[in-house]
Amino acid sequence: MKLHKKHDDDHDYCHKCDEDFESYDDLAQHKIYRPDMHNKACRVCGQEFKSESGLKRHIELVGTLNLLQDDNADKRRTTRSIRG
Repeated sequence: MKLHKKHDDDHDYCHKCDEDFESYDDLAQHKIYRPDMHNKACRVCGQEFKSESGLKRHIELVGTLNLLQDDNADKRRTTRSIRG
């Protein structure tokens, strides 16, 4: 049954903890709040990685993307206020 849950898209299943969750968001929250079992999971989105370097690369990329999104939002606000 564990193998079925692990590979079936209908299940949001944590194979490390043998727990089934109602949604992907619940599974992601589980990974975020259980660093003892998921030490290579992103503390923001819950995505899990095989290596520390993969997690580090993800954090750098997502952090950069978030900064770019924030910067673009600031530019849009500034442009709106100038057009006013």
